[in-house]
Amino acid sequence: MNHFQKKKSIVVILLLGVLMLSGCEPLRKKFTRKKKDAGKKDVQVVLDPIDYPRQQVSSEERYRYHYSMWQIWNREIEQNLESPGTGKKQKYVVEQLQAQIFEMKKYLIQNQLDGLDGYLKFLEDLNKEFQKPEMMRSYKTMLREIKREARMMREQYSPNNETL
Repeated sequence: MNHFQKKKSIVVILLLGVLMLSGCEPLRKKFTRKKKDAGKKDVQVVLDPIDYPRQQVSSEERYRYHYSMWQIWNREIEQNLESPGTGKKQKYVVEQLQAQIFEMKKYLIQNQLDGLDGYLKFLEDLNKEFQKPEMMRSYKTMLREIKREARMMREQYSPNNETL
């Protein structure tokens, strides 16, 4: 290399060094956190709460809702017993069935509660059946009984039934 090229490369290296050192400061400023204004902290937001009126739902609508939920959970237990899943899920579904029946009982008159009490007893027995070891459970028998009880429930306690 000749003398002129050495000087030229030294000047280029020095220029790059100077540019790199001076160019980092704006980059550093870009990533440093700025302090928040003290004036913004003094402002308090006050919201006026709005009271909405309670939704008026008739007892018939509530009964229909719980009846439809009972139908869904009943379908779920039937599907679970056709292709047996975990006992935990089956117990949970039976508990949900019981909860829906308890809610339906609130909206019926006294002489109609006897059939629901019998159905609740059936669900308790079904829950006891799930306490047994899996090898001792008879899924076909349970499924047949569930379908029989569900048919009775649909005939007597359907919201479209005139006797309700």
